[in-house]
Amino acid sequence: MAAPSAPDKSSLGDLERPRLPSDLAVFGELIARSQVMKEVFTRLRRLAKRDTTLFIEGESGTGKELVARAVHLASARSSKPFVVVDCSAIPRTLIEAELFGHSKGAFTGATHAHPGKFVAAQGGTVFLDEIGELDLDLQPRLLRVLERREVCPVGSTSPIPIDVRVISATHRNLRQEVRRNTFRQDLFYRFAVASVKLPPLRERLEDVPLLIDAFLAQFSARDKERYAIDDATIRRMSSRAWPGNVRELRNAVEELLVVGEQQPFDEEGSPADDEHGDPGMDAPGLFKQEKANVISAFEERYLKALLPRHHNNISASAAAAGLDRVHFLRLLDKYDLRPRAGDKDC
Repeated sequence: MAAPSAPDKSSLGDLERPRLPSDLAVFGELIARSQVMKEVFTRLRRLAKRDTTLFIEGESGTGKELVARAVHLASARSSKPFVVVDCSAIPRTLIEAELFGHSKGAFTGATHAHPGKFVAAQGGTVFLDEIGELDLDLQPRLLRVLERREVCPVGSTSPIPIDVRVISATHRNLRQEVRRNTFRQDLFYRFAVASVKLPPLRERLEDVPLLIDAFLAQFSARDKERYAIDDATIRRMSSRAWPGNVRELRNAVEELLVVGEQQPFDEEGSPADDEHGDPGMDAPGLFKQEKANVISAFEERYLKALLPRHHNNISASAAAAGLDRVHFLRLLDKYDLRPRAGDKDC
């Protein structure tokens, strides 16, 4: 459920809850009141003071990048760069050059030298996200970088000394990957000098109302509107398992605000059918197809509500949705919603 499209600002105060409860725990941009997260914060504060290589475990959506950034900002390296490398998003043929750099002419298209992520993070922190996706053939080279603290760009024979702290993360069970021989044991031990495991949101449901308040504040500042969600909805949302964790919760809150429609939750906290019914639910068919129908219905409704809020500006709408422009354009084309000539389009 969302605040009305044109909320009565005089009544919002009755719906808002205190932003800073006395039992609030904070670490960087992370907030919690659950005991399990307070213990995680305590460990992270200790680790931030040291230069130890850190390994973060946790399901997708638990906030691993936020943790890495918070550790960096609480460390002696905070004034230096924090460089993020998403190992799952870089093509296999390019990741070596992205990590270690390349010299001019090292391969077709290398028209100039590129320093690479480790050199770019010099003096600071490099965060290797989804390290479990790293190709097995590249792992020995990364191990040498960690051991020797130097990189050799592709196409060069001159090593470059590096001074960086390495933080890595994955949603995979790397211990299991080591047993399967899909991840090198020596590299795993080099990464996991110190480790932190982030609990899934379903194990810290008392944090849900606090997180919802934080998201409402973020969206209110972004959109220059005052948002609120009623307490009954928050209670129902606080009982859901949230398989997508904090990221899914954030997306759900934004959907409630953007779509601006009542979407009741059932006893398990899952969205219930609206008055029109979900596509195909009168006579359920194949699970995969029914799921696709529901997702498509949401996507189209979401886009139709989002674009007018940003005056049909594609770049602004994509940024507000947390999507890259190319992906956003594909979604618009999928539902024939790309702004026409004469509409504002950037």
